[in-house]
Amino acid sequence: MGDEHDDQLSLSSRDIPEDLGFKAFRLAPSNFRSWAEQEGTSDPEIYSEQLSTLLDPLVDGWTPEGVIQEVALKEGYGLNLHIERVDTVSAVTVYRVRDPLTGQSFHISLDEQVRRADVDPLRLGADDLLVCRDAALDDETAANLALQCRLKTV
Repeated sequence: MGDEHDDQLSLSSRDIPEDLGFKAFRLAPSNFRSWAEQEGTSDPEIYSEQLSTLLDPLVDGWTPEGVIQEVALKEGYGLNLHIERVDTVSAVTVYRVRDPLTGQSFHISLDEQVRRADVDPLRLGADDLLVCRDAALDDETAANLALQCRLKTV
């Protein structure tokens, strides 16, 4: 008689366990701040204070993986994404997000400053999507990138 574990895959003999393709997701709060409407308040000081908290729309404690997943979902991508860091860009951290089923992809940088020269090695064209933080771009860089590719900011 065989052992009850005969049909199971043994991973103990491997240096790196085999990737069996299983991912688990859980619903979590958004990585983006939301505008909290305060009813009955028309005080400009309150609105100004709240607006200043939205200069960086990412909540405290955000992670790159969480923001990338959320942006991808908002862009219509599925949960089976391939996220890889782009090595050709050294001045900023850029990730390439690809949906293996559709073949669609986009690039994202969540660094605090992005210059056009930083993303030039990506050779982005009119059909390519680049997502980055709005506060990371100065006006000139944003205008030039918007002419070069599809630019979206968070």
